[in-house]
Amino acid sequence: MGEFMRFGGILDMSTIDYPGKVSSVVFLHGCNFRCPFCHNKLLVEGDEYQEAEIYKIIESIKKHSGFIDAVVITGGEPTLQKELEELCRGLKGIKLLVKLDTNGYEPEIVEKLLKNGLLDFISMDIKSAPEKYNKLSGISCNLDKIKKTLEIIKKSGVDYELRTTIISGINDTEEDIKSVIDFIKPARTYVLQQFKQENGTLSDEFANIQKTDRDLLLKLAKIVKNNGLNVKIRTEEAGEEEL
Repeated sequence: MGEFMRFGGILDMSTIDYPGKVSSVVFLHGCNFRCPFCHNKLLVEGDEYQEAEIYKIIESIKKHSGFIDAVVITGGEPTLQKELEELCRGLKGIKLLVKLDTNGYEPEIVEKLLKNGLLDFISMDIKSAPEKYNKLSGISCNLDKIKKTLEIIKKSGVDYELRTTIISGINDTEEDIKSVIDFIKPARTYVLQQFKQENGTLSDEFANIQKTDRDLLLKLAKIVKNNGLNVKIRTEEAGEEEL
């Protein structure tokens, strides 16, 4: 019998989750954050998941390997599962690129995966300005862990992006974005994402907040660019745009 993972499902094919590549997306269950704006709450808590054998996950992806370049491992928070390394090895074994989506709270896991050559791209969420991190992560957040993961990623030589979901009235001011810039710079690519919720949010406090306006993202992106960072915005209407 192989190793099992808390598995939330597979999206067979995506053109938006790995920049410039066609990918499958593997959703893993469980998270160490409780971001109140999270729209994947079934992947964060509760028992709506399978205990799936890793080889079966890989076999399912292998069926589409002629049509995809890569696999995105997301969640939840993938680095919580000790079997993550085995999954990555299996995916590399069928000659696919591997992208990890992470909140950056397990720096040692990220470092080990990078040292073993198991990651080709990392997307790390930056929840907000440091002074609002507890509110936006939903926990008493140790920012030293976030900083450590940032440094590991930046020194790795692997392609990466840092990304923040902008929520109207919560983390959308010029002061907020300048504080984030100071926290993350220098950085290769910083992405401002549109907040939208279709299936509810983890906290009811965020359930009635409207989708972030594209014009607001553009305004904040100009501030980022003026501070010397490569910046993109992602919206439902226009997809990904680079300034």
